[in-house]
Order: sequence, then structure tokens, then C-alpha cells
Amino acid sequence: HHFPFQSLFPMWNFKENSITQQGIQKIIKSRVLKPSCRGNVKVTKKALKTVTSQIYEKINAPFKKTFGITFAKAQTNVPKLGLQDKKSHAEMKKERRKKSRVDKSCIQEKWSEKDCDTMLSCRQTYSQRQEQRLSLFFESPGDAEQRANKRKQQEEEGQRKRKRHSPRPEDLDFDKDGLRASPRC
Repeated sequence: HHFPFQSLFPMWNFKENSITQQGIQKIIKSRVLKPSCRGNVKVTKKALKTVTSQIYEKINAPFKKTFGITFAKAQTNVPKLGLQDKKSHAEMKKERRKKSRVDKSCIQEKWSEKDCDTMLSCRQTYSQRQEQRLSLFFESPGDAEQRANKRKQQEEEGQRKRKRHSPRPEDLDFDKDGLRASPRC
């Protein structure tokens, strides 16, 4: 089977005088890609960048038509290349927050497991432990009221879903006729 982008590579095209091979030979013979042993000419980053971008532009369009995905995106799926999509600032921030939440919950879990042992080992009384626990893990009534007001405001603005304290009646499966008949018995 032959894909249109295969003709862009000389190894896949066995014709000796094809147009693409002639174009590549011109680039090789040009000043940009002279070997470093001829007059100690080094290949510059700019030259590599221009040649790479030209090759990518020639490959990307037929590759996208054939496979429906860009060549760059396809390369990120090959683990051997070690390429990956660049995450946006918001995604990176979201990952950091998620990691910190997991770490915090893990620490709190470990503290709660060892809490009583720690209390007894540091000669802390039960009332002192209770006071410390309330100060660290519980919110004040003012903070709770502020949080509730913030939630209500977000619900009114449509940024947050309204909280239901009971399920919707249409979601419940029960015998309505049997329930109506039971008080009459």
C-alpha cells in the first residue's frame, strides 16, 4: 500500500531521478547542509530549523489528509521519540492543585492514624488534644457562614449546580399503588 507522503522520502521512492530526490539533492548540495569536514563549515541552528520546517510542511498536509491527524500529533503518540503535548498554564496549575490536595489528604490521614499515640507520647491531656483538634480541623461559624453565602451566590449566578437534599421524584422507583393502599388497610 502506498501513501502520498511516502513519495517525499527518498528511501521509499526507488526511482533514481524522481522530483523529490532531485529536490533533496539540491538541498544537500546547497550551502546549508555542507558536511562539516569540507572547510570546517558548521551547520547552524537556523539552517536546521528552516530545513526541518520545510520537511514538516511537505509531510503534514498529505499526512493529515490520509490519517485525519497532524504529523506532530502523531509523533507524540510514539513513545520512542519522547515527545509530548505542551500543557497549558491552566492545566499545569490544575495538576499542581490536584497533587497538593492528594498530599494534604494523605498527611491528614497519617496524622489521624497516629493522633492518639502522639498525644499520649507527648504528655498531652485529652482535653488539650480535643482543643488542638478543633482548632486545626474545624471551621469557625463565621467561616462556615461565609462559605455558605459564597456557594449560594455561585448557585444564583449559574456557576454551580443547586444542591438537592432529596432525589427527584421521577428518579425514584417504588410501588406507588401499594403505598397508597397501605394506609387504608
